[in-house]
Amino acid sequence: MSSHIKIFKIEDFKNHQKNLINLLNETLSKSLIEKDQKILATDWQIVSKNIKRNYVEYFIFNILNKFSPFLCKEFNCEKIELINIWFQIYDKGGFHGKHRHSNAHFSNVLFLKLPHKNLKTKIYDLDNSIIEIDINEGDILTFPAYLKHESLINIYDENKIIISYNINIV
Repeated sequence: MSSHIKIFKIEDFKNHQKNLINLLNETLSKSLIEKDQKILATDWQIVSKNIKRNYVEYFIFNILNKFSPFLCKEFNCEKIELINIWFQIYDKGGFHGKHRHSNAHFSNVLFLKLPHKNLKTKIYDLDNSIIEIDINEGDILTFPAYLKHESLINIYDENKIIISYNINIV
């Protein structure tokens, strides 16, 4: 695994998982069904000052504030800046094709529900070879935002749920 790819394990994950899923269920979302993605629910690009996204505050206070020192130590930086954050729910048949994230140093994926290991985010090196990672529910996967990655088709009856966010290191 590349030295620029990190995995952070969330303490007391089951408690945070329950709380975050409840907060996600209260959040305004939309479906995205396009050629390169089928997502049951997401708040990606829902823009309004009146929309409550209580999971974001919970996430920052309970998870990001513990994740940040870990990442700063790993990457020898003073702090991280949160660029954006969103959630995605993939039901059976859901997927997100290969893509990159621009205008950020690192992309991150918190695996809230991962019905099967083969539904982990697949990351590709610059030569298009697959980077092998070992991910579990409750892990945050951090990787350079310029690397192509995808969410494979969910063939299971249980939903895959993630919170994704982009950061810069300072």
